[in-house]
Amino acid sequence: MPRRRDIEQERSALRMLKDVPASEAAPAIALTLADRSAFIVERAAEVAAHHDLKQLTPAVVEAFERLLAAGKEGDPQCAGKLALAKALAAFEYQDPAPFLAGMRYVQFEGWYPLTDTAAGLRGTCALALVQTELKDFEVLKHMVQLLQDRESVVRTAAAQAIAKVGTEASSLLLRLRAQLGSDEPEVLGACYEGVLKIEGTSALDWVHEFLQVEDEPGMEAAMAISATHMVEGFHMLKERYELKERYELKELSEPKELSGSLEDPWFGRGLLSAIALTRRQEATTWLLELVEQRPREAAMAQAALCLSAPSADTLARLEQLGRPCSR
Repeated sequence: MPRRRDIEQERSALRMLKDVPASEAAPAIALTLADRSAFIVERAAEVAAHHDLKQLTPAVVEAFERLLAAGKEGDPQCAGKLALAKALAAFEYQDPAPFLAGMRYVQFEGWYPLTDTAAGLRGTCALALVQTELKDFEVLKHMVQLLQDRESVVRTAAAQAIAKVGTEASSLLLRLRAQLGSDEPEVLGACYEGVLKIEGTSALDWVHEFLQVEDEPGMEAAMAISATHMVEGFHMLKERYELKERYELKELSEPKELSGSLEDPWFGRGLLSAIALTRRQEATTWLLELVEQRPREAAMAQAALCLSAPSADTLARLEQLGRPCSR
């Protein structure tokens, strides 16, 4: 009776090939890409990507097509297919065919309610499609379809892919999707961030409109502004926070242009975190002033700074103020 395979041991052996020269790893990886076990193929694809073994591209494509046809029985959880798609993306593979196939693929597993385990694969293939030889207009047509996917992770990836195309048409699509609303916060956040990446400073006022509502999409807008690292973005976030604080201190009635609960402490903490993550010196200086001069807000400002990978100088200043970051 043949001895049963120890798949985990084989995977561990393959993992060790990351530590040898690429020329030594290539022959073994070429063989294991054709293995009948998707778990072995998964690890082989990871090593191929690690060593940038572009010469194995035909074998990677063949393995990908084989596992697509194998379904859930041949590749549970889509682990093999996902690793192969990531390898092709890392190789900057130009033929769009495998990525288009991956974008259309669904794989339901488990008991009711069934889970679509191919969502990550569709998202990965969407992002990879942008770098292929396919023309921008064709890429955008496919992404419009994925913006309607049942899984939010795929819709988010589609929005990110549209942003990577980087054209005026891309920005208009993202603006339209965001204006329609009615989606998960992370999807809308990808739209805000994409428009800012394409249009730059000129889009700040548009994203600022979504910052007025104290909800999760509003916080996504704050984080998108923060990610630009623009000084204009810092001032916009600071102004929004100060408006909120003035209301809470009863210095003004609730502004008509704002919506939601202005007394929600979660949103205030989020705004301070977004300000810290702008990584602007102006932002750090202002947050340190809050720690030093405004006891009511000191703890939140300290937490925002401590969670933003602060510099040694900032850490030292917090120590001096008696508000050190926990180790």
